[in-house]
Amino acid sequence: MEGAAIALFALLYFHKCYAAELDEISDSRFLTYGDTLVSPTRIFELRFFQPGNSKNTYLGVWNKKISVRTVVWVANRNHPLPGESLLVLKIADQGNLGLYNNISMIWSSNTTTSGNATAKLRDNGNLVVVDQQERVFWQSFDYRGKEWYLTPLDSKNGSEKFTKYSNVKLPDTENTWFSMSMTLEECKTKCLKNCSCMAYANPDPGVRRRGCVLWFNDLLDMRVLPEGRAGPDIFVRMASSESGKILNASTSLEEEMELPLFSFSTIANATANFLSDNKLGQGGFGAVYKGILEDGQEIAVKRLSKYSSQGLEEFKNEVICISKLQHRNLVKLLGCCIHGDEKLLVYEYMPNKSLDSFIFDIAQSLLLDWTKRVNIIKGIARGLVYLHHDSRLRIIHRDLKASNILLDQDMNPKISDFGLARSFGGNETQANTNRVVGTYGYMSPEYALDGLFSIKSDVFSFGILILEVLSGKRNRGFIDPENENNLVGHVWSLYTEGRSMELIDASCAESCHLPEAIRLINVALLCVQQKAGDRPNMSSVVLMMDSEGELTQPKKPSFFIEKEFPVGNFFAVACTGCSLNDMSITEADGR
Repeated sequence: MEGAAIALFALLYFHKCYAAELDEISDSRFLTYGDTLVSPTRIFELRFFQPGNSKNTYLGVWNKKISVRTVVWVANRNHPLPGESLLVLKIADQGNLGLYNNISMIWSSNTTTSGNATAKLRDNGNLVVVDQQERVFWQSFDYRGKEWYLTPLDSKNGSEKFTKYSNVKLPDTENTWFSMSMTLEECKTKCLKNCSCMAYANPDPGVRRRGCVLWFNDLLDMRVLPEGRAGPDIFVRMASSESGKILNASTSLEEEMELPLFSFSTIANATANFLSDNKLGQGGFGAVYKGILEDGQEIAVKRLSKYSSQGLEEFKNEVICISKLQHRNLVKLLGCCIHGDEKLLVYEYMPNKSLDSFIFDIAQSLLLDWTKRVNIIKGIARGLVYLHHDSRLRIIHRDLKASNILLDQDMNPKISDFGLARSFGGNETQANTNRVVGTYGYMSPEYALDGLFSIKSDVFSFGILILEVLSGKRNRGFIDPENENNLVGHVWSLYTEGRSMELIDASCAESCHLPEAIRLINVALLCVQQKAGDRPNMSSVVLMMDSEGELTQPKKPSFFIEKEFPVGNFFAVACTGCSLNDMSITEADGR
């Protein structure tokens, strides 16, 4: 094996002298430093690169048609390689696409197939691994959480300026500083004084006139939004020679999904004719079953109830919404089936089921230490940022709750159940409905009482989720014996008395990081503010959780005493095997 590796990299040494342009990668055609894999019409290319003045090497895909280099996917973002290492990207045994240096494998697609596999680059920027029948069994779009915006900066005196880009999705907040008290002009001045500052912005101008975020080093995951999306402005520090160039909207990156159709017999066989032992759960719109396809792939099948009066509408809504969404923190829809009265959705199977089965169970909660809980909270937040700001549709989930957060084998969270979701277009930011849908304990007051919903409705639900994950207690099921408040009221009392740490679930108290816990509780209270306008958007929430800047102090939040909630106006769909907290409300007369 060692001799074979030496022979391979000796061959690569000579290959480096002759850069190649490839149309596919296989077990015999591999990509090395200087080579490119190009899409059919040469819009996108895959290659090794070193961003800015960095000496680290990455493997990424970028759009060749945009003058300012826009990298849309990076394989080894968390594992940069020093210098122009001897690197090779190739299809290894059993169809696994792998990135290797002369020591070890750096990254892989972690896939297997029985036939010959190749890697190709599509004209929408999607890197795919396909079999001989061109069936895709891995694609980079499933892992497209980070897009990179890179431009050289000449830092000589007088040779740089800020260029304003409007209606953008703000960059990742990994290397940032922020203050919620600065004006935009003060923000610009502070950025100019720091040679490493690459951009500045007010992250939430629709709510606050003040607010400053500074980005350092490379700008990650930034792009112009489609026309009419009303995103914030960002001011990017650029060399004067580059400042007149326009960053184009990356709408070409959005994949037009073709949803596979499963035959009813295939799904029936996979679920053993919907055997009761394979039943994973029951909701207002039908049951969910575990199944195994002929190739051994595990699936979850949502079978629409024939007796649900709203079922067909929600089924169509879920197919349309989630088929256009691709994110690591959203459950993946594999296909659907329409067969007579039968309507089924086929999802990837989540072996650890839902979040509520862990945080509200004394035994299972012991498996969630502090790090896992924080990762779950941040993963849900990233999924919501995608839904609200980054996806081709502006999606409001409207039923975000612990039972709708699924967990994969590594305990990564996946937002699920888009049957009640609502998509917005253009400059729409809120809507009113006479049909209130959602779950007691998670609905924002303006939505529950007046039928008014917006992205801030999901923010409220997310704040509740943070408190439930940290405490292990249900918002609605919890009653403070001193004042009969629910969980939010209890947290507010602890917060104002300086006793916030008493909230933390005993099962993770020993591993808890005190400053991080206090910060998350503060963020949660900001999310559950009475007025929607006082709540941050999800981009700001992620920024606050990932940074160390001073946070805005929350006002007294919104919380209902149970007996004051107008439950008489609601009609709840029966939910076998669910607690009252998980009951989705599907009808109401909005005022």
